[in-house]
Amino acid sequence: CARMEELMAQHPGPMRLEDFAAFGQDHDAGPDNSIWRSGSHKNSTQTLAAMAVWLRAGEPPAIYVKIRENPADQGKEKVLWLQGADLFPAR
Repeated sequence: CARMEELMAQHPGPMRLEDFAAFGQDHDAGPDNSIWRSGSHKNSTQTLAAMAVWLRAGEPPAIYVKIRENPADQGKEKVLWLQGADLFPAR
């Protein structure tokens, strides 16, 4: 996606999970061209979910999820920050 490439090019240094979560919430390119699309009219494309996974050697994964089930529920998204232990509890 050109918009993601643009955001990444503007970011100096190594990226973190929080950086990709922020990119996923981007709305600066307008309602139809941002990463998080709200749509300029009723039948426009909208973003309903964003997810980023952070994998580091020797460490459990970290996951960011932002989701809404209904396009009419703009602003009511659920946001989850999950660690490996949340997904893969020790037995």
